[in-house]
Amino acid sequence: MKQLLINWLEIFLFGAVLWLWEIADPRTEIKYITEYPKELLNWVARFLFDIILTLGFAYCLRFLFTPTLLDAVANTGILSLPLWVRVIICYLLSDFTYYLIHRAMHSYQFLWLTHKWHHSIDVVWWLAGMRVSFMSLFLLRFAVLWVPLLQLPIETLIVMILYSATTHVNVKSHPWMGIIEWIFVTPRFHCIHHCSSTKVQGKNLGGMFTFFDRIFGTYVNPETINVEEEKFGLGDEQITAKMIVGI
Repeated sequence: MKQLLINWLEIFLFGAVLWLWEIADPRTEIKYITEYPKELLNWVARFLFDIILTLGFAYCLRFLFTPTLLDAVANTGILSLPLWVRVIICYLLSDFTYYLIHRAMHSYQFLWLTHKWHHSIDVVWWLAGMRVSFMSLFLLRFAVLWVPLLQLPIETLIVMILYSATTHVNVKSHPWMGIIEWIFVTPRFHCIHHCSSTKVQGKNLGGMFTFFDRIFGTYVNPETINVEEEKFGLGDEQITAKMIVGI
């Protein structure tokens, strides 16, 4: 519990920096005086979900990480690699796993229900990115199991969470983002994923890296979409308790 509180404190401190970026270079004007109370309420739900899942997964790891599995990982020799190499491998494996889960959420109706609350975001900004249902958080936990499996410090996971916050930042598109996008997801890259238009639904699915989208045909070049003409959210559909839970 203490570590979870520390993690969230780090997220909000980092979020303050992202907010300053949004204020200095906004893609669209946001009425934070109305958006902050709304998203803070959503965050309370997210925080409660995190507590439940953190405690639950801590208990379940003893069953998931069987001696046979741990021996198999050790026998690959991967645990003898330098820490920085294992961190890179972890980020690649985690984001690939995330990509597969995320793509499945957009491909199958019963999984879409777990992801729907996240796409109810009609104003894309850093704190809104924390709007994730209980079932979605549960499924996405499997993408980060590589962290303990590769015996990496908790900071490895925190970096993933902080990076996810950067992808939802409300900032303008800039040419330098195109260079970064050869490898990494940028705010404008992920903003397209949140557009309601059917032509971009299920596109730009990567959480940290863009090359999985390029390899598997779900990439959309941000420079080909004018997001100012796009709509976001679920239209007139009301947010329900079932949507927040993800069922």
